[in-house]
Formats: sequence, C-alpha cells, structure tokens
Amino acid sequence: SRVVQFSWGARRQGLGSGPVSGDLAKQDRIWLTQFRDQTGNQPRLTHWRLGIDLLRTDDLGKSFRKVLQDGNKFQMTNGYMLVVKVLDQPGLAIGDIRLMISANHGRTFKEAQLPRRLRHHSYSVLDTSEGAIVLHVNQGGESGDVYISDATGVNFSLSLRNNLRKRNLCAFEKVMNLNGIYIANVVDDEATGTSAETTAAPDEAEVFE
Repeated sequence: SRVVQFSWGARRQGLGSGPVSGDLAKQDRIWLTQFRDQTGNQPRLTHWRLGIDLLRTDDLGKSFRKVLQDGNKFQMTNGYMLVVKVLDQPGLAIGDIRLMISANHGRTFKEAQLPRRLRHHSYSVLDTSEGAIVLHVNQGGESGDVYISDATGVNFSLSLRNNLRKRNLCAFEKVMNLNGIYIANVVDDEATGTSAETTAAPDEAEVFE
C-alpha cells in the first residue's frame, strides 16, 4: 500500500540492447516507489519529499528490497533507469533533488554529473534513442536547460539554454527518421517572446550546432 508509482522490470519492459540474464531476467520483478510511513490515510505526492523510497519485489509483493532511499519517482527507457532522489544533507534546502542513473537495470546507481550545480526543480527526459540521454533540467520558471549525456548516462554536457517549458511540456521534438536532428523553442533573453531554433547534432547527438 501507499505506492506512488510502479512498473514491471527489465524483462517485461524489454530494456537494453543485449540479453537480460541471471538475477535481472526474473519475469515478475516489479519496481515501485512507496511512502515509508504506512500509517494513516494515503497522502498525495504534490512535491518532492523525504520518506519515499525506491523498492523492488521479485515475488509479487510478498517481500520487498529497498534499492534507493528517498527515491521519489523513476523512469525506465532504452536501457536506462532514472530516479529522482531527494537529498537530506546539512545546508541544503528542503526538497533539493538529484538525478540518479542506472545503466545496468537498477543493479547500481550513480548521480548524474551536470556541469552546473544549481538547484533543480524537475527533470524531463526528451530522448534516449541514440545511445545517450537528452535531458531538460528546470530550475524554476518557464524555461530550462538541455543536457546530453555520454553512453553511460551519467556525465552530461550543456547543449541548449533556455528551452521553453509550459504546463510541464518541453518545446523540444525529435525529427523522425533523421538521426541527431531536433527542433526546439527557446526563450529569448532580450525579449518576452520566444524564438524557434532548429538544432542538429551528429554522432549520437553529443553537441548541438
């Protein structure tokens, strides 16, 4: 009970380009995030908060294993598993978050390494189809920056500033059947409007040009 989110594991999702074997091949693995406090009424997750953990079960809920403490929400896509973790450290504001990445079906997680250590409000996965993660990071307001990872999904470089984001939707689209081609709207720093830009990225979308 008190589940925030759940999803079938690697085998049911078909994650990754290679075969899934051993412990990772279990047919009935379920990933979920769950409130640690199991008393009282079911609360709603309206903001990032401590006390929600990422768990997994291999026996349809008879037993659970905690994988990541204070992991609020997660997404699995093209061999990557991304988890938003709330930080509980001295000197940090309540609700500060970091993005944790796994490229081995949740066996281990590493913190995403972004070049700018600003306070993050939310993340949006824009694309993972070319062997890297294209990620929109919002620091508040109606725009955010777009970063692209290396093949590990951990080390990111800044690719596009001020990508427009409204109503939880990012103005960023992949052009179908054209590898490394994206179209994005960005906020014009010198005006209140927006300007449209077409951006092209060769070789697995490592940089925008």
